[in-house]
Amino acid sequence: MTDKPTYEELEQRVKKLEQENLELKNTLTIDAKKCIKVDIESEMIPEEHLNDVDLQSIINSDAIQSIMDDFHGSAKHVVMALKLLIYNYLFLKDMMYEL
Repeated sequence: MTDKPTYEELEQRVKKLEQENLELKNTLTIDAKKCIKVDIESEMIPEEHLNDVDLQSIINSDAIQSIMDDFHGSAKHVVMALKLLIYNYLFLKDMMYEL
């Protein structure tokens, strides 16, 4: 018949397992960081080829212009609404002082 472990033995076993778990997590974290770095570096264009990159082939300037036009139109409406609110506030404020 096997003896049951003592509380101290269980406590030591738990500490050992926690330490092993921490070491494993650290190892996995370091390995993951290395993999990410390798992936990023593999996607990067070598510096000597940067002059050969044609930005127009990467950037869709028509799409960016369309986004900017939409933003400008939306921003214009927001500014107009804010101006109306401010004018109404100032008008009501003046009306309150006249009373």
